[in-house]
Amino acid sequence: MNQRAKFAIVLFCFALCSTAILIHRWIEGSIAPNRPAELYHVVWQQIDAVRMADWPRAYRQVSSSFADKYNVDAFTELARAEYPGLRSIDHVEFGMIGREGSRAMVHAYFVFENGHVVPCIYRLVLEDNVWKIDSAQILQSGLQPQRLSGMRL
Repeated sequence: MNQRAKFAIVLFCFALCSTAILIHRWIEGSIAPNRPAELYHVVWQQIDAVRMADWPRAYRQVSSSFADKYNVDAFTELARAEYPGLRSIDHVEFGMIGREGSRAMVHAYFVFENGHVVPCIYRLVLEDNVWKIDSAQILQSGLQPQRLSGMRL
């Protein structure tokens, strides 16, 4: 193989890799990154609905996989049993989020009037370009009253 053919092959490979990099960046750029407020809003909608005992509205925030396991009545009973104090929180503070593809995680802190803080992790899934709550897990609930960093709602 002569020198000119080798150079053409190397040039072609370089052009192919450069094009792939540009296409990859264009695809990443066209997928709009979610603002944390967008994820917080989904969680807040459910928290607000639960605080108002509006169970059908709270249920509209759940993912289809969660809805396959629980109907509205089962969800209502689960929410009442697992999160009884949620209706009496003073405010909610949101913390760190994590996102990987069509899944996201939101840290929420339920703050009561006495300063008691109960952390919770919400797991969300993107379904038809809408974020839905897949699960919520209450963590240790013995945090001392303290100012938390994050968004307060």
